[in-house]
Amino acid sequence: MQPRLFDMTSPDMPPLFRATDPETSRLAAAEIADHLPELHAWALDCVRGSPGLTQRELGAKYCPEDLRKIGRRLGELVRRGLLREGDARSCSITGRAAGTYWPVEG
Repeated sequence: MQPRLFDMTSPDMPPLFRATDPETSRLAAAEIADHLPELHAWALDCVRGSPGLTQRELGAKYCPEDLRKIGRRLGELVRRGLLREGDARSCSITGRAAGTYWPVEG
């Protein structure tokens, strides 16, 4: 059976926390689990609107108050086959080589 677009319970998605994580991580995972479909849709829209940016560039553009907010979703969307990682280039935020993110069309 094909998993739903943003179904985080499918077997190909890792858990939101590790068994060795502290209780606070488990609580945070439980709190965010209900919001993941909306966060994934938002992150996908961000990359579609600005393809080829690095994680930090996307964060600076779409969520400067929490640069990690989008980054945590990008890897999940890559694993789902909705985004792909492109060639690395110099990030305009850090000046270091960083991967870029692109929507998967089709």
